[in-house]
Amino acid sequence: MKPVVFDGHFGWLHFAAGSRGVVLCKPPGHETQWLHQTFLALGQQFAQNGVPTLRFDYRSTGDSIDDASGSPTLDVWLAGIAGAIQYLREIVGIEHVTLCGVRLGATLAALAAKQSGADGLILLAPVVSGRSYLRECKMMQKVWLDRAPAAVRTDQLVGNHTELLGQYIDGPSTSRLHTLNLTATEDRPAPRILIFDDERDTAALALRYRELGAQVDLLPLPEYQSMMQPSWRSAIPHDAIASAAAWVSFELPARKSVAPNSDFIAAGDVALFAQEAFEQTVSIGRRQLFGMLCQPLQRTAQSANSENPLWHPAVLITNTGATSHVGEARFGVFLARHLARSGYTSLRIDAAGIGDSLAEAGTHAATLTLDAMCTDVVSATDWLMTQGHTEVITVGICSGAYLGLHAAVADPRISGVMAINLEQFGFAPGTTLLEVGEANPGSTRAHLRSLFKANKWQEVLRGQTPLAPVLRSMTRHALERVGGVIARLTGGMIGASETHTSARHMLKRLDQRGMRLRLLYSPLDIGLDEIKSVFGSSRQRLGKLSHASVSIMDHMDHEVLSTKAREDIARHCERLLDDCCTAALEHCKPPPTQQSAVASRSLLRTRNRSPSPVALCKDLQPAKRYVEE
Repeated sequence: MKPVVFDGHFGWLHFAAGSRGVVLCKPPGHETQWLHQTFLALGQQFAQNGVPTLRFDYRSTGDSIDDASGSPTLDVWLAGIAGAIQYLREIVGIEHVTLCGVRLGATLAALAAKQSGADGLILLAPVVSGRSYLRECKMMQKVWLDRAPAAVRTDQLVGNHTELLGQYIDGPSTSRLHTLNLTATEDRPAPRILIFDDERDTAALALRYRELGAQVDLLPLPEYQSMMQPSWRSAIPHDAIASAAAWVSFELPARKSVAPNSDFIAAGDVALFAQEAFEQTVSIGRRQLFGMLCQPLQRTAQSANSENPLWHPAVLITNTGATSHVGEARFGVFLARHLARSGYTSLRIDAAGIGDSLAEAGTHAATLTLDAMCTDVVSATDWLMTQGHTEVITVGICSGAYLGLHAAVADPRISGVMAINLEQFGFAPGTTLLEVGEANPGSTRAHLRSLFKANKWQEVLRGQTPLAPVLRSMTRHALERVGGVIARLTGGMIGASETHTSARHMLKRLDQRGMRLRLLYSPLDIGLDEIKSVFGSSRQRLGKLSHASVSIMDHMDHEVLSTKAREDIARHCERLLDDCCTAALEHCKPPPTQQSAVASRSLLRTRNRSPSPVALCKDLQPAKRYVEE
């Protein structure tokens, strides 16, 4: 597969020599992350069957640039599908196009198929009724808000738009979705249609398309429930994918294959210009990890003062669980472009087997170990060093915070770690993502808050919510706290937990090395239980570590889906970079002229940025190169 860019959209072309092609239409929002491996498998299977396939990110989603047109969200999504079809036809040379989508992506494919003249349509569990979809969004958002800190709930915008786990659908698009029903269509979207899902509404949709003269095949989708799960446990629907690939292969009479353009296939990394950043795809290490390098658009002239040391840091953004480098609610992209506006370079990567970094055949993201993922973080650090960076600062959420912290233990070139909602300081060797996800007992603060909610007790009495796991979690935490107090009073002779002792020693070694650690927590996060078990009062015991600090952010949820939380984290990251810059100044000679500390820090931050990204840009389009003016 090859990364491609068209009209501000980032995508992947799974190339094959053939005259018929497929455009994959993702569902916007959190379901894009849940289904990432499914779409990757679709692209691979279609290409293996000789069908070139393009999967891409809509504007303002994924790695694509933000849309500044002011058009309604729904129009932007449909325009993206039209652009993808045009790319296949004009650049790749495809004659016949089939659209394939899942959930709301399938609905968008059905809407775009008629006006684009698609030859075929594959719908996996399509959203037939927009009103039902919006009702589902409202319920999911309510469940999330009920579990979020109070300040997060007060941050929600009021209006007729739709918000769902960090996804935003504007008012006009919400109104159109509210009245949308695919069974009310007056025209067939394509001559041949394949629908997966034998639910009542999809059966009615198949009947309607047949009435309009389309040849429709309706197949069951028993893998639906296992497919629609968070990234770390989502299963690929292999049977449905095999059926869809076979259907596409026999959809049209055999035609002469299109000869691939050698210049096009040989093209290397691609570049994407956003308003605030220049981004370039990179391949890292022996395992060819996928990474997106994000750099400032403007190059600052090198300082004439050669006595100042070279300080050229880079921020490494790690995966959260099995979520791709884009991040939940696009956190990785937001942070990278924010830092680019401030003059900093960043790299967001996918560990092997996650996102767009391929893994060995048969490997599932849930079986990946934290140890292997830490090794990939160190490999990314190696790559950044070969690009001339002198220091690396890691940023990660939850398990991503763990990866950054333990990569810093293994690699002294990591001079700073921002750990957001770190659940535990240590896991047993060989621990998998599935084990990490299933072991979360819940936060003690969240459990205590639930005890004062009448609806929670009603759920317990009705048998909807078991009480035993909550009691076990609170008892375990209480015993750990008591053990920690006894250990501190006896100097570690009694009550000391080996895990907690190891965590204290690890942080002490990192602190002595000068590594700066910033621990950021949501008020209800389970990681605060770990902090208190290991250190007692987080602000007092951790205060003995001169380079570590803990902050509790009232407006932050665990997954960092809140817009305000993302903005606050970006500012924390800039402050961490400033601290590292100050440390770099302490090891350099004073400049000949007497400047203030602020001016010196500003000088270091501006004089050593990456070379002009324009000079590095290549292969943005086939057989066309851009050079610096």
